[in-house]
Amino acid sequence: MSRTRALWQEHGLVMQAATDLGRSVPEIGVLWTQAAEIFIEAITRILQRAGVPAGDGPHAAASPARALCWMIERTFYRASQAGDDELEQAAATCLEVWLRTARLV
Repeated sequence: MSRTRALWQEHGLVMQAATDLGRSVPEIGVLWTQAAEIFIEAITRILQRAGVPAGDGPHAAASPARALCWMIERTFYRASQAGDDELEQAAATCLEVWLRTARLV
């Protein structure tokens, strides 16, 4: 989460633009979605290693991984508009959700 916070802190305007333009410029939307899919796959593997079962459906690792990825994107998008304190809060909150989803707390 600290790396994600740092990326949004340093490149927030570019990342906001990519998010916004992804709907109207198909090439940007494809690239943004492809990047998200890389993270979703990684999150899925981490959740599986933490004991979340593989498979389909809302209780399998892939579904919460997808939700986590897009939740994090949206949370940091909003926080980056408000400043460093909000980015810190976003990082802490997303980490807490992550840990609970992975059943590590």
